Amino acid sequence: MYSLLELQCPNTDMFNLIKAILNKYDQHQKEQQHQDDGKNLTEFLLENLNLFHHLPEDIENLACIQKQLDDDYNHYEQMKSSRMKEIIERIRKHFANLSAKCMIDFENLVQSNDHYRQLFQKSDDYNAELLEAHESELSRLKRYYNEYEKFFTLIAQCHRLQEEIVECEQQSRNVYTTKNRGGIMLQILNKQRTTQKRLLHAQEQIRKWYNEYYYHREDNLTIPFDYYGVRIEDIINIT
Repeated sequence: MYSLLELQCPNTDMFNLIKAILNKYDQHQKEQQHQDDGKNLTEFLLENLNLFHHLPEDIENLACIQKQLDDDYNHYEQMKSSRMKEIIERIRKHFANLSAKCMIDFENLVQSNDHYRQLFQKSDDYNAELLEAHESELSRLKRYYNEYEKFFTLIAQCHRLQEEIVECEQQSRNVYTTKNRGGIMLQILNKQRTTQKRLLHAQEQIRKWYNEYYYHREDNLTIPFDYYGVRIEDIINIT
């Protein structure tokens, strides 16, 4: 709390006063925790005002001190809520980006799943409970990605190679408008053949991975592949 107040409090003397009061009161509570004569904050202030000889001139009575404590605490709560919203929104963005790597349509997930629709909807209360729920979901998605990272990497590789082949085909159609057509066409065809071989190899790796996954999916899997509504067969069929 002190560090947050210190960042924003425009009155250094007031901050030091509040810090000193709370530190003294905390010490008093620790000393009296096994006794029955522990005082509340108001009683403590009344009996110990003389300890705080550095009181600013504009602090004239206990009510003013209490009001300043309340105001600073409310300011702290507002700052905490603002930071909480910033952190939660950052987690949501991270979740959406990681979803894309996992072949998950984030928007569709939110629209079709009641749990995620409620979790990711706009909120007027960005509290610690909501932050914990977001952290839990992001942690689960990270475990999911780690479980199937090899598969997602192979799928991404296939997509890149397919794009390269399409690019080669486009270049071969445009080569007739350039000089040295024969040499350029040969380069394009060589690249296309090499890329095609790499694509076939990656697709074979995917089939091997899938066979291993299919026969061992009941063993040591922390989270099923279709947890987020994505079927592994659908991804393979379009690759």
